[in-house]
Amino acid sequence: MRIKSLASLLLFNICIFAGSLPFEIPKQKRLIAIGDIHGDFSVVKALLQKGGIVDHKMNWIAGDTTVVQVGDLLDRGPDEMKIINFLKKLEKQAIRAGGMLYVLQGNHELKNVDLRFSDVTEEGFAQFEKYTINAPVNELTKDVKKALEDLPYYQHGRVMAFRPGGEIAKYLSTHHTILKVGETIFVHGGVEAKYAEKGLNKINSDISGWMNGTDRRRKYFFEEDSPLYSRLFAKTENKSCKQLDKALKILGAKRMVIAHTVQKTINSDCDGKVWRIDTGMSSFYDGGGELGFIEIIYDEKVKIHRFL
Repeated sequence: MRIKSLASLLLFNICIFAGSLPFEIPKQKRLIAIGDIHGDFSVVKALLQKGGIVDHKMNWIAGDTTVVQVGDLLDRGPDEMKIINFLKKLEKQAIRAGGMLYVLQGNHELKNVDLRFSDVTEEGFAQFEKYTINAPVNELTKDVKKALEDLPYYQHGRVMAFRPGGEIAKYLSTHHTILKVGETIFVHGGVEAKYAEKGLNKINSDISGWMNGTDRRRKYFFEEDSPLYSRLFAKTENKSCKQLDKALKILGAKRMVIAHTVQKTINSDCDGKVWRIDTGMSSFYDGGGELGFIEIIYDEKVKIHRFL
């Protein structure tokens, strides 16, 4: 126990210094993976409590469990800031307890940092009003200045919070796009072979660097087949299974866990090599779908948990 406590403390200090958890870690004793949340705090609360991750006060009680939320915290629902503040707290609590909470990038995080707000609610703009005047104009890029010119004033706070280098964008930049745990890949849309060849470090650092304002925006972030937008492995086709095999071989993995494309229920395909966990749970997405998550034990046994 003493050794584990010291290891947890060391990991906590490393993460605070580096700004994020490692994007490749060994297999974990117990791992919970959760799909799209889309601004619905009630979904976060229900899943984490049912999974034994938090208590009734929403504090971490899961010890060395690892939790992976596979992107799309933002948009559609009104609870974005509440979710962000809660996850910031829980990330630290998890590490102190010997566990880990990974929140991955989704395409909606990418859209917001790109200052595209088509799925933002009225509350989603109001919550960020305090950021309206938080940087001198001469520090802003041409894209940000144009957004401020084109968008109505009530949206300016969100522009400043989510612009590359803005406070919320910097927080998002500490999250990875692709995570590898043992031989399992976690990603919002799917890692097709040509992106697998880029390598996890390249993709993670490119997107995080753009979000925190230290690197440029790259066109491939928004391509239809990119890791945050791909829907190839959400289809039940022999062709997609063959493409999945190719990508997994490059990545040195045996399965991929994806979200992004809404399913009626959590399911797997390609002989258990792909797991689809986005069920449109947010009540702000067509009234809300099935609540559930998957649990992976020692990177071997995968169990689906569904709740009415």
